[in-house]
Amino acid sequence: LICADDDKLGPILAKLLPLVFDELLSQTDSTLRAKLVNILNHVLTRAKGNTAINLPAQSILERWFAPGLATSPNGPFFRNLSIIFLDVGIPRLQPQEQIDLALYSLENFGKLLPGLDRIVVFLSCIPGLGQISELRKEQVTRCLALLKSSSYDSVAAFFQSAVEFLLIPCGATEAASVGGLPSASWSHWKSRLKSKAAAEMVGLKCTVLRWLSSLGAEPPAFLVYLPSLVASVENYDAVSNMAESNCKRLDLELDMDNDLDLLGRLICLGLTSAPPGQEDASGPLKVETKVSVPAKLRHKVLVLLQRSRGIGPSLVAHVVHLIRQSLRENEQAHENIMVAAPTSFIIVSSPITSFFFPNAQQRVPFIFRGLG
Repeated sequence: LICADDDKLGPILAKLLPLVFDELLSQTDSTLRAKLVNILNHVLTRAKGNTAINLPAQSILERWFAPGLATSPNGPFFRNLSIIFLDVGIPRLQPQEQIDLALYSLENFGKLLPGLDRIVVFLSCIPGLGQISELRKEQVTRCLALLKSSSYDSVAAFFQSAVEFLLIPCGATEAASVGGLPSASWSHWKSRLKSKAAAEMVGLKCTVLRWLSSLGAEPPAFLVYLPSLVASVENYDAVSNMAESNCKRLDLELDMDNDLDLLGRLICLGLTSAPPGQEDASGPLKVETKVSVPAKLRHKVLVLLQRSRGIGPSLVAHVVHLIRQSLRENEQAHENIMVAAPTSFIIVSSPITSFFFPNAQQRVPFIFRGLG
């Protein structure tokens, strides 16, 4: 390694670095681990000094999906070192290599541990997502085919990471908290974003939104819609205008009456806590505890819910809890919801409600008096 010239280092690193990182994950001997770190430091010093040196970024990233990472005593050590290599290596990849990395990650995203691992991998995918949207037809078709063939949980987890990322205000990467994000989640995002200027965040968000736009309504539509919805409350026009455009294009594709996955995830976007007795809910009705939700985002959620005639018994507790929270936090929202409630949530007139709640006409006044 030391004797190899820089121009011949690439093929050596392609074979060596994956082996070194594998050994780092399993090595418990401190002396041998120190030697591994010395190898990595040597490579990193040379790579930072010569931008022509390519690093096997995808091979390194693939180690994040290894089952042994969760139980390895060297897991934190591995993560800290490999993140540095990914930050240096991914921008140097060829466009096709960036795309391959992004699609591999998307396909296997569900294998990652929630938290930091998913955040690191999602951010590593953004250059590849940008290349997909720029190269358009062929690569978008490839991406859509992969989305259809991959497990739903893996795909949903990837789009949820997009929601979280697009929730973070471009000028607030060092804020104590971010509305709409659980504190634990924000601490992981902050560790990766705190050095990024607002202009860089705008660029990253626009890249993600362009990728979402290129997908159309096939993934299905609500998976593309929800990240764009949260981005539409961004203060930077370059981001919010693009997000609004995505939402308008997909608006008619949404099934606000029968898609319980969409309705559940939409309602949970506006909640800071789970309804009483629903703390252990899973899937689209799982609510992560948050400090707050952006007022503009909650308003958009309520406006969308006014179109639904599908608020059946499985969703009523969450909707009522959303109304309670809205009334507590904003007196004006109280007035708007009370005016809109009989038609907004169709508790009075919906055919679905009439089927499940034949006495709805008598119950509704009592429910809303209680909320008031």
